[in-house]
Amino acid sequence: MQLWTIQTEGWLQDLRSKKKKFASYSRVKHDFRPHYKWMAQQMADRIGTNPERCPTFAWYKYFERHQRPDLRWSGHLPQGTPGVRVELEVNEAHVLLSQFELWHAVLNQNFLAENRRESDNHDELLESGKFTRKIMEDSWNRIFDLKFGDWRSWGKQSERAIQACIESVAVNQIRQVDHFIAR
Repeated sequence: MQLWTIQTEGWLQDLRSKKKKFASYSRVKHDFRPHYKWMAQQMADRIGTNPERCPTFAWYKYFERHQRPDLRWSGHLPQGTPGVRVELEVNEAHVLLSQFELWHAVLNQNFLAENRRESDNHDELLESGKFTRKIMEDSWNRIFDLKFGDWRSWGKQSERAIQACIESVAVNQIRQVDHFIAR
């Protein structure tokens, strides 16, 4: 499976010297760590990775009709940072795909309703004090359904960004490297 990850040049140098690289929770914003750990557990449950490992994020499909990340866009890395877009070939069995926009429901601890009725039911549960963390986390599983979500809220399926989570990156997975300076 073809994936792309955006990293710093230092990350690439480190990968080349170590031959294999794992992400680190120390680089994840403190408020997001529980959500990255939730994703790591999902990876363990769904594709058999180590649940203690921080996920490495990559792109399976970038926004709109772009397959790979467009380096002309800003926001990949802090402005002025020397970066790399690394094309990888990864065994499909080692990849967990999810909808990028819906991942933000996880990061922001939002309930991800399937429809209006479920959203109304969620509001009733909140008001009655019966809404639980488990109910919320169960709703997050919808991010893995790449067809989930009404187009009026989430856009056309053909234009949605699909992210990939992998446990590690090995140097032998690299197919191409494009250097850039972040905008």
